[in-house]
Amino acid sequence: MPEIKQQRWKIVEYSKRQINDAGNIIRKDNTTAEELAFATQVIDNWRAAHAYPMHVIYIHLRRMAAPRNDILVVERLKRLDSIIGKLRRETRMDLWRMQDLGGCRFITPSVDEVFHFAEEYKKSRVRHEYKRT
Repeated sequence: MPEIKQQRWKIVEYSKRQINDAGNIIRKDNTTAEELAFATQVIDNWRAAHAYPMHVIYIHLRRMAAPRNDILVVERLKRLDSIIGKLRRETRMDLWRMQDLGGCRFITPSVDEVFHFAEEYKKSRVRHEYKRT
């Protein structure tokens, strides 16, 4: 019988301050190789820690869309090089507050259905906090 590999989800291993400091290190021009390696490690952990909650939402959305074959549901994590690029472009942004480290896309045939499914999602038993539309 083949062995089933269990997904190992990352947990946040660094403090809010360390995460923001890592973002600031990336912005600096005069960083050492050691500082850059540490900052990259912190950022990669912060990015990876978003995979599990995003995946839970993705699975929930897929279940909502399951009876239909005209709805597309996808998930994605922002690539490390994209995070670094954004930190360098947006110099006042804290890494801790970066909003788009991961996301789910739920594509429906009409705008009305977007609002319908958003309401269904809000009414569901999902355990993540819905912030705003």
